[in-house]
Amino acid sequence: MNFLERHDKLLNLAREAGCQGWFVGFESIREETLKKIGKTHNLVKKYKEVIKKVHDYGMGIIGSFIFGFDEDDDSIFPRTLEFVKNSGIDLASFSLLTPLPGTRLFKEMEKEGRIITRDWSKYDCAHVVFKPRRITVEKLQEGLYWMYKEFYRLKEVMKRIFRGLRYIRLFLPLNLAYRIVGIKGYSDFRPGAKDVSRSTFKSSGN
Repeated sequence: MNFLERHDKLLNLAREAGCQGWFVGFESIREETLKKIGKTHNLVKKYKEVIKKVHDYGMGIIGSFIFGFDEDDDSIFPRTLEFVKNSGIDLASFSLLTPLPGTRLFKEMEKEGRIITRDWSKYDCAHVVFKPRRITVEKLQEGLYWMYKEFYRLKEVMKRIFRGLRYIRLFLPLNLAYRIVGIKGYSDFRPGAKDVSRSTFKSSGN
């Protein structure tokens, strides 16, 4: 991510080539998580600066965030929502940590007895397939849906669109598509498919 902050020439070339947006793997708003997964080049304190810089070059930002890391408790959802709503991000992709078979993560979780299903069709980054450390399986699954529901409320979508009219042709259809996939598509993945429209996730601080 930090290359976007340092390389003005690259951003200028991208703009001249007609680039309208960048997909950036922010992954988490927790510094300890980023260090653990080896993304030390991602600095949370620099996130907003990078987003602003890309905007200054006339391009938008699609930010990707993953939930389910060992450091995550249920405060990760409201904290991440607050960040994405106030950071200037034009679109956000939310997914669940998924220990894919054959990876070191899968082997570690299997050794610890944390793998809860071997139905490989559920290893799609949208289903919880392991036992989280600091949050329940149900709460983690519910949280993913809650993030999409809150971030892609029609009012929030329109705020982002009017803020980024320069790249409306790309981000208006994408926002609407993510709204459909996230809210309607993921709703059936929740345990018991219960209504979480009024769910709240209380932050425990930083």
